[in-house]
Amino acid sequence: MSDVIRGGEHTIVIARNANLLPAALNNPDANEEDRVLQGWGQRVWTLPEVILSKGDSVTIVINRAKPKRIPKVIFAQRAWTDAGDSRQLVEHFTNLYLSRLELVSIAIKCLKNQNLDLEHRGDRSYTLMGLLRVRLGIDSTNSSFQAFAR
Repeated sequence: MSDVIRGGEHTIVIARNANLLPAALNNPDANEEDRVLQGWGQRVWTLPEVILSKGDSVTIVINRAKPKRIPKVIFAQRAWTDAGDSRQLVEHFTNLYLSRLELVSIAIKCLKNQNLDLEHRGDRSYTLMGLLRVRLGIDSTNSSFQAFAR
């Protein structure tokens, strides 16, 4: 999937109210659009979808409103609850490179904050592999630790 995202010309995020997190619903500082983006951004796979896409901006469509193009760094602040760490990941893949150790450490922190509907126990590790350009086959018998160790 990460190869498909890297190959696409532009990313468009289409989100609506259906996926709002309880934390997003109770966030008095967030406007309606940000709450919807936070609901969309709660899933673990949204992180690489935005981070690995080409360019430094994404287009968002919220509740069928007119599309808006916004910089990825602003998107990170609006859509993910760990804005500081996710912004560092976005910047790494656009213009400010982290060391390999910093990249792995920050990526793991960000992925721990994301919700995951488990298909395989190692899905967070497989998401990390996509960010690091590691291509290993999925082994559904692996625990999360075993997948990470591979």
